Amino acid sequence: MLQAVDRCPVTRRQKLKLYKLGICPRLNWPLTIHEFSISWIERELEAMATRFIKRWAGLAKSANPNLLYLPKRDSGLNLPSLSFLYKQLQVSRQCQILTSADPCVRRIAENGLQSEISAERKKFRPAVMVQQTMQEDPSRSRKALATAAKRRVSDEDKETRLHNLQSLPRQGHLIRSSNPNTATCWAEAVQSLPDEPFKFILNAAHDTLPHNANLHLWGKKTSDTCPLCHADSQNLVHVLNLCQVALNLRRYNDRHDSVLTVLHETISQHLPDSVSSTVDLANKYAFPSHIVSTDLRPDIVWWNDNDQSVCLVELTVCYDTLFHEAATRKEDKYLDLLSAIREAGYNAKLITVEVGSRGLPNMCGFDKLRKELKLTRTQTHDLMVQTAKRAMLGSFTIWCHRNRVHQ
Repeated sequence: MLQAVDRCPVTRRQKLKLYKLGICPRLNWPLTIHEFSISWIERELEAMATRFIKRWAGLAKSANPNLLYLPKRDSGLNLPSLSFLYKQLQVSRQCQILTSADPCVRRIAENGLQSEISAERKKFRPAVMVQQTMQEDPSRSRKALATAAKRRVSDEDKETRLHNLQSLPRQGHLIRSSNPNTATCWAEAVQSLPDEPFKFILNAAHDTLPHNANLHLWGKKTSDTCPLCHADSQNLVHVLNLCQVALNLRRYNDRHDSVLTVLHETISQHLPDSVSSTVDLANKYAFPSHIVSTDLRPDIVWWNDNDQSVCLVELTVCYDTLFHEAATRKEDKYLDLLSAIREAGYNAKLITVEVGSRGLPNMCGFDKLRKELKLTRTQTHDLMVQTAKRAMLGSFTIWCHRNRVHQ
């Protein structure tokens, strides 16, 4: 089945969907009725499936595969792993036979339970897991028992994969920076990308892209220097955020403006008619001079002369481990301007919004926008997904031009 899907002339995400919705359901029955060694499942079946899935996703061979199997709330693609699928099916089976109305079936199940208890070194003991779940709440129905037992399997699998991925110094960077809300937005944005940006962002999340720092580390190049600026090591953060030549060529500006466009469209839709606004996307931009004169150009400004209020919004597309530094830098930059606005008799606020160059949004700024504009949580979520997607596409363009001196 894996080979048949591999030969299909469909996109990467369609192949992953065929695995999830086509192959895995066809394995449910044999994985339910047969008792396999969990080590064999992991060593043979899951290892084979992972090879194909990594190829379809475009992941480097050295990339940790756990991001493929983690749920969306943990920045994962939510694909079923075969070891996890087998554990859930076996736990469900044990729930049925241990609570069977037939005393003969129950006796056979209890013999199996005793065998698992005596085999202390056994890696996976589904009957013991069901028994422990039953002891927590003996009044549970069979359906509730199966649900609770499968949740235990799910939680254990997720914790193991998360711990494994977070313990990696480089490949665990992105997932350590996320929380359930931002991780879900990131995962949704990733799964809406075309094939090549999809491949790029998954490898960027693991830092397994072939930039010069990695090529030098892998023994493929003698130098890790950036071919544009000839000054620093061409690592991922340098390519996506720090190269001065790329900055001078406006590659970072174009990505910033693309994200800012989405942000401004949403803000404009939710401002009252009595509120005026301006955005730093055209030459006609001008800070409201009747409030204060300044050479600074905040990304978005909206003001209401009736209640004498001004709100500045500053967007930064930075590396996802530098959100705090970016927010602090913007706050320091606009400190004097905020004081001048207040001296003019207006209430002034500054909202800093950070989106990672690998697409991970910073929840803090979006929360402030939600409260200020009275957005629903769904609207805020959609805004975060759209800004994340724009940042990913912008970073993909920057990546494609990483070795080109001219546009």
